[in-house]
Amino acid sequence: MTNELNIGNTLFKGFNDKEGIMICGYEWGLPKEEIEKNGNIQTEIDFEAETTFSNKINVHKKNYPYDERIIKWFKLWGHPLQRNNNGKFEKCIIQTNWCNSQDNNMKNINIHQKLLNCKDNFLFHIEKLQPKIIFFMGSAMIDVLNNQEIKRDFMRIMGREIKPLKKIMKHFNGKQFNIAFQSFEKCDIISLPHPSGSIGLSDEYIKLFKDEIKIILDKFREYKKI
Repeated sequence: MTNELNIGNTLFKGFNDKEGIMICGYEWGLPKEEIEKNGNIQTEIDFEAETTFSNKINVHKKNYPYDERIIKWFKLWGHPLQRNNNGKFEKCIIQTNWCNSQDNNMKNINIHQKLLNCKDNFLFHIEKLQPKIIFFMGSAMIDVLNNQEIKRDFMRIMGREIKPLKKIMKHFNGKQFNIAFQSFEKCDIISLPHPSGSIGLSDEYIKLFKDEIKIILDKFREYKKI
Protein backbone atom coordinates (compact mmCIF):
# COMPACT_ATOMS: atom_id res chain seq x y z
CA MET A 1 0.00 0.00 0.00
CA THR A 2 1.38 3.38 -1.00
CA ASN A 3 1.20 6.57 1.09
CA GLU A 4 1.18 8.72 -2.04
CA LEU A 5 -1.76 9.38 -4.30
CA ASN A 6 -1.66 7.59 -7.63
CA ILE A 7 -3.44 10.16 -9.80
CA GLY A 8 -3.42 11.29 -13.43
CA ASN A 9 -4.12 15.01 -13.06
CA THR A 10 -3.67 17.90 -10.64
CA LEU A 11 -5.35 18.14 -7.25
CA PHE A 12 -7.31 21.38 -6.91
CA LYS A 13 -8.09 22.38 -3.34
CA GLY A 14 -11.81 22.60 -2.70
CA PHE A 15 -12.66 20.84 -5.96
CA ASN A 16 -11.24 17.32 -6.43
CA ASP A 17 -9.06 16.95 -3.34
CA LYS A 18 -12.19 16.03 -1.36
CA GLU A 19 -15.75 15.24 -2.46
CA GLY A 20 -15.00 15.38 -6.18
CA ILE A 21 -15.69 13.09 -9.12
CA MET A 22 -13.36 10.09 -9.27
CA ILE A 23 -12.71 8.39 -12.59
CA CYS A 24 -11.35 4.98 -11.65
CA GLY A 25 -9.91 2.50 -14.13
CA TYR A 26 -8.25 -0.86 -13.56
CA GLU A 27 -4.62 0.21 -13.85
CA TRP A 28 -2.38 2.51 -15.83
CA GLY A 29 -2.00 1.30 -19.41
CA LEU A 30 0.45 1.82 -22.23
CA PRO A 31 0.33 0.84 -25.89
CA LYS A 32 2.24 -2.38 -26.53
CA GLU A 33 4.77 -0.67 -28.83
CA GLU A 34 5.51 1.96 -26.15
CA ILE A 35 6.18 -0.72 -23.54
CA GLU A 36 8.50 -2.56 -25.92
CA LYS A 37 10.40 0.67 -26.64
CA ASN A 38 10.61 2.16 -23.14
CA GLY A 39 9.91 -0.70 -20.78
CA ASN A 40 6.87 -1.06 -18.56
CA ILE A 41 7.11 2.49 -17.20
CA GLN A 42 5.48 5.83 -17.83
CA THR A 43 7.06 7.81 -20.65
CA GLU A 44 8.61 11.17 -19.83
CA ILE A 45 5.68 13.50 -19.16
CA ASP A 46 5.66 16.63 -17.04
CA PHE A 47 3.27 15.48 -14.34
CA GLU A 48 4.05 18.61 -12.31
CA ALA A 49 2.26 20.74 -14.92
CA GLU A 50 -1.17 21.90 -13.74
CA THR A 51 -3.88 20.08 -15.64
CA THR A 52 -7.45 18.92 -15.34
CA PHE A 53 -8.47 15.50 -16.63
CA SER A 54 -9.99 17.02 -19.76
CA ASN A 55 -7.08 19.27 -20.81
CA LYS A 56 -4.23 16.78 -20.33
CA ILE A 57 -3.85 16.43 -24.10
CA ASN A 58 -3.07 20.15 -24.39
CA VAL A 59 -0.54 20.13 -21.55
CA HIS A 60 1.18 16.79 -22.20
CA LYS A 61 0.92 16.98 -26.00
CA LYS A 62 -0.07 13.31 -25.96
CA ASN A 63 -3.31 11.69 -27.07
CA TYR A 64 -5.10 9.42 -24.62
CA PRO A 65 -7.87 7.39 -26.38
CA TYR A 66 -9.25 6.23 -22.99
CA ASP A 67 -9.57 9.85 -21.81
CA GLU A 68 -11.02 11.06 -25.09
CA ARG A 69 -13.87 8.57 -24.98
CA ILE A 70 -14.74 9.43 -21.38
CA ILE A 71 -14.75 13.12 -22.29
CA LYS A 72 -17.13 12.30 -25.15
CA TRP A 73 -19.41 10.45 -22.72
CA PHE A 74 -19.66 13.44 -20.40
CA LYS A 75 -20.94 15.45 -23.36
CA LEU A 76 -23.50 12.74 -24.16
CA TRP A 77 -24.71 12.96 -20.55
CA GLY A 78 -25.30 16.71 -20.84
CA HIS A 79 -22.17 17.82 -18.97
CA PRO A 80 -19.55 18.68 -21.63
CA LEU A 81 -16.02 19.25 -20.35
CA GLN A 82 -13.98 22.30 -21.29
CA ARG A 83 -10.71 21.38 -22.98
CA ASN A 84 -8.59 24.55 -22.92
CA ASN A 85 -8.88 25.85 -19.37
CA ASN A 86 -9.44 24.75 -15.82
CA GLY A 87 -13.15 25.38 -15.24
CA LYS A 88 -14.71 24.69 -11.85
CA PHE A 89 -16.53 21.54 -12.93
CA GLU A 90 -13.43 20.26 -14.72
CA LYS A 91 -11.35 20.85 -11.57
CA CYS A 92 -13.71 18.56 -9.68
CA ILE A 93 -12.58 15.48 -11.64
CA ILE A 94 -9.68 13.34 -10.46
CA GLN A 95 -8.35 10.36 -12.40
CA THR A 96 -6.95 7.31 -10.69
CA ASN A 97 -6.96 3.51 -10.93
CA TRP A 98 -7.92 0.70 -8.60
CA CYS A 99 -4.42 -0.77 -9.01
CA ASN A 100 -1.16 1.13 -8.90
CA SER A 101 0.30 -1.01 -11.67
CA GLN A 102 0.80 -0.77 -15.39
CA ASP A 103 0.44 -3.07 -18.36
CA ASN A 104 -0.72 -2.78 -21.95
CA ASN A 105 -3.89 -4.86 -21.44
CA MET A 106 -5.74 -7.15 -18.99
CA LYS A 107 -5.75 -10.25 -21.23
CA ASN A 108 -4.91 -13.57 -19.60
CA ILE A 109 -5.23 -11.93 -16.18
CA ASN A 110 -7.72 -12.92 -13.49
CA ILE A 111 -9.14 -9.41 -13.14
CA HIS A 112 -11.15 -10.09 -10.00
CA GLN A 113 -8.15 -11.59 -8.21
CA LYS A 114 -5.93 -8.72 -9.34
CA LEU A 115 -8.42 -6.20 -7.96
CA LEU A 116 -8.67 -8.09 -4.68
CA ASN A 117 -4.89 -7.98 -4.41
CA CYS A 118 -4.95 -4.20 -5.00
CA LYS A 119 -7.72 -3.39 -2.53
CA ASP A 120 -5.43 -1.44 -0.18
CA ASN A 121 -4.45 0.96 -2.96
CA PHE A 122 -8.11 1.53 -3.84
CA LEU A 123 -9.25 2.05 -0.25
CA PHE A 124 -6.33 4.41 0.41
CA HIS A 125 -7.55 6.67 -2.41
CA ILE A 126 -11.14 6.49 -1.18
CA GLU A 127 -10.06 7.52 2.31
CA LYS A 128 -7.86 10.37 1.09
CA LEU A 129 -10.21 11.76 -1.59
CA GLN A 130 -13.66 10.73 -0.29
CA PRO A 131 -15.31 11.26 -3.71
CA LYS A 132 -18.97 12.22 -4.06
CA ILE A 133 -19.17 10.31 -7.34
CA ILE A 134 -17.13 7.32 -8.51
CA PHE A 135 -17.15 6.30 -12.15
CA PHE A 136 -15.79 2.76 -12.45
CA MET A 137 -14.43 2.41 -15.98
CA GLY A 138 -14.59 -1.36 -16.16
CA SER A 139 -17.38 -3.66 -15.03
CA ALA A 140 -15.39 -5.92 -12.69
CA MET A 141 -14.71 -3.23 -10.07
CA ILE A 142 -18.30 -2.91 -8.85
CA ASP A 143 -18.44 -6.66 -8.24
CA VAL A 144 -15.18 -6.67 -6.31
CA LEU A 145 -16.28 -3.63 -4.29
CA ASN A 146 -19.22 -5.71 -3.12
CA ASN A 147 -16.90 -8.39 -1.79
CA GLN A 148 -17.95 -8.58 1.87
CA GLU A 149 -14.57 -7.56 3.27
CA ILE A 150 -13.96 -4.67 0.86
CA LYS A 151 -17.52 -3.37 1.15
CA ARG A 152 -17.21 -3.30 4.93
CA ASP A 153 -14.03 -1.21 4.75
CA PHE A 154 -15.55 1.02 2.06
CA MET A 155 -18.62 1.71 4.21
CA ARG A 156 -16.40 2.61 7.14
CA ILE A 157 -15.24 5.55 4.99
CA MET A 158 -18.26 6.34 2.82
CA GLY A 159 -21.16 5.44 5.10
CA ARG A 160 -23.92 2.88 4.92
CA GLU A 161 -25.42 1.67 1.67
CA ILE A 162 -28.60 3.62 0.84
CA LYS A 163 -29.30 2.28 -2.67
CA PRO A 164 -28.27 -1.33 -3.30
CA LEU A 165 -26.36 -2.38 -6.38
CA LYS A 166 -28.58 -2.30 -9.45
CA LYS A 167 -27.45 -3.46 -12.90
CA ILE A 168 -29.37 -2.20 -15.91
CA MET A 169 -29.25 -3.43 -19.50
CA LYS A 170 -31.29 -1.43 -22.02
CA HIS A 171 -32.75 -2.50 -25.33
CA PHE A 172 -30.38 -1.57 -28.13
CA ASN A 173 -29.85 -2.58 -31.75
CA GLY A 174 -26.26 -3.59 -31.09
CA LYS A 175 -24.15 -5.05 -28.30
CA GLN A 176 -25.61 -4.45 -24.84
CA PHE A 177 -23.73 -4.04 -21.59
CA ASN A 178 -24.74 -3.85 -17.94
CA ILE A 179 -24.48 -0.36 -16.43
CA ALA A 180 -24.53 -0.49 -12.64
CA PHE A 181 -25.56 2.02 -9.99
CA GLN A 182 -25.06 1.93 -6.23
CA SER A 183 -25.23 4.64 -3.57
CA PHE A 184 -23.78 5.10 -0.10
CA GLU A 185 -24.35 7.93 2.35
CA LYS A 186 -21.39 9.91 1.05
CA CYS A 187 -21.12 8.81 -2.56
CA ASP A 188 -22.85 7.59 -5.70
CA ILE A 189 -21.21 4.93 -7.89
CA ILE A 190 -21.72 4.47 -11.62
CA SER A 191 -20.12 1.38 -13.16
CA LEU A 192 -19.51 1.43 -16.91
CA PRO A 193 -17.81 -0.85 -19.44
CA HIS A 194 -14.15 -0.12 -20.05
CA PRO A 195 -14.05 2.76 -22.56
CA SER A 196 -11.20 1.43 -24.67
CA GLY A 197 -11.28 -2.28 -23.91
CA SER A 198 -14.92 -3.29 -24.39
CA ILE A 199 -15.41 -4.85 -27.82
CA GLY A 200 -18.59 -3.69 -29.53
CA LEU A 201 -19.30 -0.86 -27.09
CA SER A 202 -21.23 1.94 -28.79
CA ASP A 203 -21.37 5.55 -27.63
CA GLU A 204 -25.05 5.49 -28.57
CA TYR A 205 -25.60 2.73 -26.02
CA ILE A 206 -23.87 4.79 -23.32
CA LYS A 207 -26.10 7.74 -24.28
CA LEU A 208 -29.18 5.66 -23.39
CA PHE A 209 -28.22 6.15 -19.74
CA LYS A 210 -28.16 9.94 -19.93
CA ASP A 211 -31.23 10.41 -17.71
CA GLU A 212 -29.83 8.28 -14.87
CA ILE A 213 -26.32 9.76 -15.00
CA LYS A 214 -27.25 13.38 -15.67
CA ILE A 215 -29.37 13.59 -12.53
CA ILE A 216 -26.40 12.43 -10.44
CA LEU A 217 -24.11 15.00 -12.06
CA ASP A 218 -26.76 17.73 -11.72
CA LYS A 219 -27.05 16.97 -8.01
CA PHE A 220 -23.28 17.10 -7.67
CA ARG A 221 -23.08 20.55 -9.28
CA GLU A 222 -25.76 21.80 -6.93
CA TYR A 223 -23.85 20.43 -3.95
CA LYS A 224 -20.59 22.04 -5.11
CA LYS A 225 -22.37 25.25 -6.20
CA ILE A 226 -20.68 25.24 -9.61
